[in-house]
Parts: sequence; C-alpha cells; structure tokens
Amino acid sequence: MLGTDEGRVREVLARTLAEDQATLVRDWAGQQAGTGPESDRELRREATGLLEALGGAVGGTLPVARIAERDPGVRDALTSWSERRARVGAEPSAAAMAMLALKRTMLGATERRTEDSALRYRAALLVDELLASARTQVVMNSLLEAIQADEARVAIIDITGVPTVDTAVAQHLLMGAECVVSGIRPSIAQTITQLGIDERTRPGGVSG
Repeated sequence: MLGTDEGRVREVLARTLAEDQATLVRDWAGQQAGTGPESDRELRREATGLLEALGGAVGGTLPVARIAERDPGVRDALTSWSERRARVGAEPSAAAMAMLALKRTMLGATERRTEDSALRYRAALLVDELLASARTQVVMNSLLEAIQADEARVAIIDITGVPTVDTAVAQHLLMGAECVVSGIRPSIAQTITQLGIDERTRPGGVSG
C-alpha cells in the first residue's frame, strides 16, 4: 500500500509520462542527438518504448527503487536499449549520460504540470530514485555487452564517489570478466563481503 503523498506524486508522474509523451520523446531525443551513432528516428523509437514502460511501472505498486530491477517491461526495455547501443559502438558512459538527460527531461515536464513547490520537490526525489536504479541497470548491461563483444578478459571499474552499491549491482561487478574495482568505500566493501565474494581468489581483484 502506497502512502498518500507518494501515491499522489506517482500519479502525477505517471500522468506526465502518458500525456506528455510526445514532448518527452522529442526533448530527450534532442538532448542525445549527435552524441552517438543512432539516428533521430532510432532515438525517438527507443525513447517511446522506455517511457511507456516507465509510465506503466510508476502507476503500479512496486517500490520505485526496485522498478528497474523487478518490473518486466522496464527491465526488458532497459536491456534492449543498452544492448542495442553497445552493438552500434556507443560507450557505456554515453548510456549513463542519456539517463541523466532523461532525468532533466522528466523533471522539466513535471514542473510544467504543477506549480506546487512541495509536489515538485517530492517528484524530483522520486525521479532521482527511479532513474538511479535505471542508470545502474543500463551501465551494467552496456558494460557486459562490451565485454562480450570485445572478448575482454579484464575490466577496470572505478566507483569513486558512489555512496552505496546494492546487492544487484554488487552481483554484476565481477561477472563476465576479471575485474579491477577501485574507489571502494568501506560500506561497499562490506556489501561485497556479505555476498561471499572473495576478491583474493580473483586475479583482477578488488582495490580500495
């Protein structure tokens, strides 16, 4: 059961994603134009599919932080989006920047829909939580696709500045190739340890 405040914010965001979809697609695709090999038509098609999935999930009851991981429609849209970008040569960092552009687009649309400052603030928190998990999913998908495409044996991942890593992310960090992970905070090291990952047994290892 969602709280009254969260339910109201989710309702506004879901309505924004549905009713303002054409504007969101245009704005998000426009921000990505020229940053990769995709055509405007491809960018708009990708944006439409992902926004439709996000809108449906936000209108549901899954915790926002778990939508990217647990909602089938969103998970499939993110996986397809990131894998296709990797296949055409887009860098994993470009996928992360695209998610930041989506955040700006969604926040702008929400602000246009309501003048309630408190609602705007709560919507910003909700969008940030939603897209933080989506961004993680996209970056990891892109990284794993690049590892496979390049037949990489080692991947260097710098997570300096990342405050937390949840279980799903930690489980991905050492998949697909030997990884050297740097910039680890004590709390993140504890998460990795709790998962039973012994970095000493891995040639790449984990460094602080």
